[in-house]
Amino acid sequence: MIVEIRNVQKRFRGKRVLEDVSLTINEKEIVGIVGGNGSGKTTILRLLAGLMYTDRGDVIVHGQTLKKGQFPGNIGLLIETPRFIDRLSGYDNLKMLADLKGEIGKIDIRATMEKLKLDPDLKDAVKTYSLGMNQRLGLTQVFMERPKLLLLDEPTNALDEDSKKRFEEMLFEAREQGAGVALVSHHKEEVQRLCDRVYMLEEGVLKEVQTV
Repeated sequence: MIVEIRNVQKRFRGKRVLEDVSLTINEKEIVGIVGGNGSGKTTILRLLAGLMYTDRGDVIVHGQTLKKGQFPGNIGLLIETPRFIDRLSGYDNLKMLADLKGEIGKIDIRATMEKLKLDPDLKDAVKTYSLGMNQRLGLTQVFMERPKLLLLDEPTNALDEDSKKRFEEMLFEAREQGAGVALVSHHKEEVQRLCDRVYMLEEGVLKEVQTV
């Protein structure tokens, strides 16, 4: 088991966002979470990434119960619009991030960029990128280090059909290599097609609605 959320409660300014939420994500499993805007879907991803903390309950990632100030390793994270250093090229942004961990080199970065139809040799600054290019760069960052846990918030936002297909191929490849995935989206049909299990988050309550 890669992820276990136990009886989690989260409120913002007194408003219930998550109420007694429990969820598991196993190796080689894609778990989808759907719900309306502001339902708390992204909050679950933030809790798993250590960017936010519960009011009550436990969040366990890679066997470790997360505490304040702890960030789990071996994850690929895409939440909201990907952000990079505007003046640098896409490749230079990814190379700088990869150098922080030292787990992959130029070949891995270039290969992952090319899978998502990005040119590693393009010198244009990221600030000139279209929304679709910026999203593909964010997905490249998610996949390039082959993490064991992928946290994806609206991953196909601004992607054309070819890019969506490439993303799906990489998603399934990551699953086959042992990764667990939490995929948040408002596209119910997409989630139902891609995921092994699907949950609906409504009024703070998480309910399973589909098992493949």
